[in-house]
Amino acid sequence: MDNYFLPLGGADEVGASSYFVNVDGVRMIFDAGARIHGMEIYPDYHLLLQYIDDYTDIDFVFLSHAHYDHIGSYHILGDLAKNAEIAATKATKEFTKLQLMDFGRMITSEEKEIVKKAKYRQAEAAISRIKVVPVMKEMKREKCSFTFYPAGHMAGAAMIEVRTKNHVIFYSGDFSIRTMFGINQMRLGDTRPNLFLLNATNAYQAQKRVKNGYEDLAEIVGNKLRQGNCVLISSRSIAKHLDLFYFINQRLEEISAAAGYEAPVYITEESEKIGNALSDLGYRIYDGHIRSGKVPEKPHILIGEETSLDGYETIAFDIYSLHASYQEIKLFIKNEEADVTYLLHTKPKFGEQNLAKELEQSKTFKGSVIQAHNEQVYEIL
Repeated sequence: MDNYFLPLGGADEVGASSYFVNVDGVRMIFDAGARIHGMEIYPDYHLLLQYIDDYTDIDFVFLSHAHYDHIGSYHILGDLAKNAEIAATKATKEFTKLQLMDFGRMITSEEKEIVKKAKYRQAEAAISRIKVVPVMKEMKREKCSFTFYPAGHMAGAAMIEVRTKNHVIFYSGDFSIRTMFGINQMRLGDTRPNLFLLNATNAYQAQKRVKNGYEDLAEIVGNKLRQGNCVLISSRSIAKHLDLFYFINQRLEEISAAAGYEAPVYITEESEKIGNALSDLGYRIYDGHIRSGKVPEKPHILIGEETSLDGYETIAFDIYSLHASYQEIKLFIKNEEADVTYLLHTKPKFGEQNLAKELEQSKTFKGSVIQAHNEQVYEIL
């Protein structure tokens, strides 16, 4: 089998996204994620040695975005694929460092100090190898070319198109057609791919409503302050921190009106790291409203990662989806008109309505849609 696709993880699950493609003599891996739970948290990279002679045979590693389930094993893969060109957007490189090193999300408290230090050295070396590439610009190489397209979803998230001698491969990564506050808008090229690797988290949730997370939130926060409460607005996500900062800067007057006074806003040390990283990337985070340092005793807003703090009423900001809805995924598949589309990054629910079944029954859709499974090889024609 000369041309094939092998999901190492993240095909029939949400987690450990990593996909190997061998086509026209080009060997590439899309993403290097990890699972949050379970014993085997990393993709099985050893499986690759059944198909290639050595990890140095890998030509490219493409990182779509910096969520842990897409970059959580990058320190391992970056160390293995020593000859690979590794490409990502500037924001994805910055946030990969933030996730793996600054926040230490690749280590556990049970690990010995010598192991932790080794992981940090491994991650630092791997991150230094990431080449920052622009979006919407074709990057030409000897055996192929590739283009990164904005994917919505989070700052720096990209979809990746790879053109080889006889094929066009398109990997969506996580994407969102709709965005909050009009930032990180998704954009597409006009290529019709042969192979479409589609992150389709909601492919089995036809009736799921994608919440926007902002309905009445300013009024709720203001009323809690008026009642004499301190309010912790909590976000566990780098991506949603960006939306949270924009929310505060755009809606603080409304919050203050509901509170009856100018509401002070403070930020925890960990969230400030995210804010600083976003500022360095050119996002307008600090508008003179958000302060760091010791918080006052009087009612105030605190932005943080914690899910609860003594003396605060917590409002979870992460109540909306950054993934496309069922209908949006279906629209995307029809728009691309690929010969073969593989559904990835989703947990199949058999017996329920799903995109593969619906499009198979369609009289107008000509391509094929297949639910991929981990560690199964699929031939590319």
